[in-house]
Amino acid sequence: MNKSRCFQIFIFTVLTTVTISCDPTFFARINNITEEEIVLELQFDKSEIQSVWGNRPFLPYLKGRINGGGVVIEFDSIALISKILIKPDDFFTIEQAVGFRPNFFGIKKIQVFKNDTITLDTKESMINAFKEINTRQFYLDIK
Repeated sequence: MNKSRCFQIFIFTVLTTVTISCDPTFFARINNITEEEIVLELQFDKSEIQSVWGNRPFLPYLKGRINGGGVVIEFDSIALISKILIKPDDFFTIEQAVGFRPNFFGIKKIQVFKNDTITLDTKESMINAFKEINTRQFYLDIK
């Protein structure tokens, strides 16, 4: 067998292995399908985050999480509460996870302010509110 053929087999094997071994990515997002702006308030759970992060600084991680769409109005780094403005026909990705369904890690409470207020203050209520619309895509549509 010549070197060119061996190289082709090697590349095929590597690409096949990489393709098969990739974990799927899951998304959870809030969609504003109203004609009005809505405000999303996220309260993060410091104790849950610290259980994984330990003593490492986690504020940069949280600031990265609140840049999932919309416009950040406010971020209280002491109370760990952020307010995000979501314009009509826009969305906010609240969680993106590789290999597992959204579990809303580090989030204590989700509130959406519109005419009525939607409050999700348990993991179970969060998981139940987001419906799997497409494969691995979980949406909470605000109408």
